[in-house]
Amino acid sequence: MESFRKSDTVCRLGGDEFAVFVTDCQDVAAIERKVTALIQAYGEMTWSQCPAAQSTLSVGGVYGHTPRTFAELYQLADQVLYEIKKSQKGQLKLREI
Repeated sequence: MESFRKSDTVCRLGGDEFAVFVTDCQDVAAIERKVTALIQAYGEMTWSQCPAAQSTLSVGGVYGHTPRTFAELYQLADQVLYEIKKSQKGQLKLREI
């Protein structure tokens, strides 16, 4: 995926869920800008190509300095994503853990 660095890991978890594992990034605002741009680009593309679908891109994520397993990170990020889907889709929410 062109939107991320070669050192980042992008994977499909299943269905329409993807994960991005970013290491050695001290600037959370840079991630927020990048993901916000992706959300906006996705919205513009779907609106122009298939407006009836009303499809959105929601991103929930976590960040911190404490080592955690993939399972822990996935569970915590999934909780954040669920909060977005309940409130207002098409948004980004990152939580420090």
